[in-house]
Amino acid sequence: MIFCLGNERFALPVSVLQEITRPTEIHVLPHRSNDLFLGLVNIRGEVLPCASLSQLLNVEMPIDPTDSRINLRRMIVTGQESRWVFPVDEVHRVYRFHVSELQSCACCDC
Repeated sequence: MIFCLGNERFALPVSVLQEITRPTEIHVLPHRSNDLFLGLVNIRGEVLPCASLSQLLNVEMPIDPTDSRINLRRMIVTGQESRWVFPVDEVHRVYRFHVSELQSCACCDC
């Protein structure tokens, strides 16, 4: 699945994806929430931890509050046993590819 944070595009395997939802209120925890751990969110009656991928990946986010993508923002719920929520600026689509299209990483031969 391809999504945006700021002006950057990223991908997650669909196997880690639980759901994509509209943004919901993030409840800040006093003396616990910070730039990375944003707080807790209620997704379909379940309270889940919410973290900032942009902070984790060091992605510069636009400060402009009139950003035209504001209506495209979503929250991604990931994980199986331990579920987390990540706000993203935009979800593009699920991209399918054949295994033969995968290439080994040039930096570490993984």
